[in-house]
Amino acid sequence: MTMKTKMKHFARLLLAGLLLGGGGSVVQASPLQNGLQAYYQFDANGNDSSGNGLNLDLFGGVGFATGIFGQALDLHANASQYAQRPFSDPVFDFGANDFTIQIWVNFNSVTSAEQTIFEKASEFGAPGWTISKITRSGLDGVELYATGIGPIDSPALTITSGAWHQLIARRQGVTFDFFYDDLLVASAISSVAITPSPNSLLVGKRNPDDPRGGFPVDGRLDEIAVWSRSLSNKEISALYNSGNGTAIDLSSAPIPEPTMMVLLCAGLAGLAGFRTGRK
Repeated sequence: MTMKTKMKHFARLLLAGLLLGGGGSVVQASPLQNGLQAYYQFDANGNDSSGNGLNLDLFGGVGFATGIFGQALDLHANASQYAQRPFSDPVFDFGANDFTIQIWVNFNSVTSAEQTIFEKASEFGAPGWTISKITRSGLDGVELYATGIGPIDSPALTITSGAWHQLIARRQGVTFDFFYDDLLVASAISSVAITPSPNSLLVGKRNPDDPRGGFPVDGRLDEIAVWSRSLSNKEISALYNSGNGTAIDLSSAPIPEPTMMVLLCAGLAGLAGFRTGRK
């Protein structure tokens, strides 16, 4: 390599170092962290593990029991026991935006009345959205109800009590999909924006504006997660993991950037090699 070529190489390295501005690290997040707005693992608390600080308050002396991972919120058809955000967060209003909601639920009983699992809603059929276990004509199913879109109901399902089941509600453009244990059980097409509810996020029962009652959950809830994007079918299957579930990886691996000093030293080493005759 000629002296002129080595000098050009050194200049390129130096320029790269200056452009990088001193270096640091690039944080590589796991794919399921992408768009994650809230993540409730219910390991003895209602904390949001996503890092966004959207913690839930716990009411009625709610307990915890074995979850699909760690612990889970343990509810016993008692409308005084639930978890709720202290504020109405616009991030959960969705509007016409894409979203995905995951819930793992283990029912103590599925033959009882309707059970409201997760919602940000007001009254009945009023602003907001609700995810419930429903019973119609003695048959069990699951439902996503969203203002302006109406009920998106599954057909009758065999919901086994004492076992963990995954529910996923997803909006992708104008398509609403509802998955039960990695199976697409209901869909709807609508371009309507979900009307925002002034109420806050609620776990384990219906909001008090509904005069028909609280419809509390009888069972355990775990690994509730909300994304501001539509997860792919492949991601949903990975989360289901043949019924074993997949905890969202919250770790991040830093990928170091080359610093200006490293590049400068590399350039100087190249020049030194030229002076000593090394190739």
